[in-house]
Amino acid sequence: MQKFLITSLTILILAGCSQGLKTSDENPMIGNWICTTNYYNFLGNGIGVRTEDIIQYEKDGLYHTNGVISLPITAGKPMFVYHQESFGKWEFRDHELKLTPANVETVAAHSAETAKKLKKDRKLNQIEKALSNQFTSNVGTMTFKIIKNEGDVIIQEQKLGKDSYFPICMKPETLQKKIKSGEIKLNPNR
Repeated sequence: MQKFLITSLTILILAGCSQGLKTSDENPMIGNWICTTNYYNFLGNGIGVRTEDIIQYEKDGLYHTNGVISLPITAGKPMFVYHQESFGKWEFRDHELKLTPANVETVAAHSAETAKKLKKDRKLNQIEKALSNQFTSNVGTMTFKIIKNEGDVIIQEQKLGKDSYFPICMKPETLQKKIKSGEIKLNPNR
């Protein structure tokens, strides 16, 4: 009788674990991701914005991001840098990921050089304030189509107006492996 009880409990525990795995298999987004997006014409006139985010998707439909917005996209240092944190609800259905932010907080994190220029140049300061306001505002629901899913690497498509952008997201451990192997360089200018 005792063996039967232990066997039954073991089967129930394993069944519960496998059901949890099925949830992750059915919903590939659950967990932590590091995502990079280059919005090459985000502000018009060919001025690009790069976002780099650490995103955590919870099973309960909530998400949390912590990231960096930098612009313009150049080979050197960007002039403007912002740290951004947000949280809200997410859903994944039919290869489509939707994020609906409940709160977005953005803080300027410019270099000392940019801070000096901002103090001296009134027009540059006005541009920075406009950018800061744009990145601080809640953009509403964002939709991403999953166009390639390799399990630990996901490529998405985000349409904004007539332009399409392609966020690339990786599991943190995959990114670490690619950095160690030299496949991804932390500073491509070296």
